[in-house]
Amino acid sequence: MLYLGRIFVEAEGKPGGSDVLLLSRGLWKRQFGGDTTVVGRSVLLNGIAHIVVGIMPETFVFPSGTDVWIPMTVPFSWNGTGGEALRSFFAPMVIARLKPGISAETARQRVRAL
Repeated sequence: MLYLGRIFVEAEGKPGGSDVLLLSRGLWKRQFGGDTTVVGRSVLLNGIAHIVVGIMPETFVFPSGTDVWIPMTVPFSWNGTGGEALRSFFAPMVIARLKPGISAETARQRVRAL
C-alpha cells in the first residue's frame, strides 16, 4: 500500500511511456518537506523531468537505501536480437503484482522462462 498517490500503470513501463517516478517517504520529507502537493508535480531526475505519481510507505525499503523508483523499460524483445547479450551482464531487480488468478508458482515459472 502506498503512503500517497498510486503505483505505476502498465503503459508507463513501455517504450515511449510517461516519465514518472515514485519517491521514498524519507526523500519526500527531506527534499519536499512532506508537501502532499508534490504528487502530480514535475521534478528533475538526472536532468529529465518526471511526474511524481506516488510516495512509498516508510516500511518499503527495497532495495535498501533506494529513494526513487522509475518504471523499467526494455526497448526490445527478450526473445529477439539483443536480449541474449543483455541477459549476460544485466540482472534487474523486479517487483511485480500478480494478476488475479495467477499463483506465485506460475509467475516464477514464467519469469524463469525469460
